[in-house]
Amino acid sequence: PHLVHELDATVERQIDALMRRMGLCFGSLDLIVTPEGEHVFLEVNPVGQFGWIADETGLPIYERLADLLIERA
Repeated sequence: PHLVHELDATVERQIDALMRRMGLCFGSLDLIVTPEGEHVFLEVNPVGQFGWIADETGLPIYERLADLLIERA
């Protein structure tokens, strides 16, 4: 199942550092959370598909992406 999951501050910082290092302001990241609670990074796609996950989870991805584009304009 695909579920909404709150990332801890350490993982958020690691993702922020990765995105900065790659020069990306947006990316679709694939992560797995193991039964032990470990976050396993799989990939980041700078032009990834996200509509299906927004529909499945109700996350406001379109709204956040629009905010990002307006902020950078």
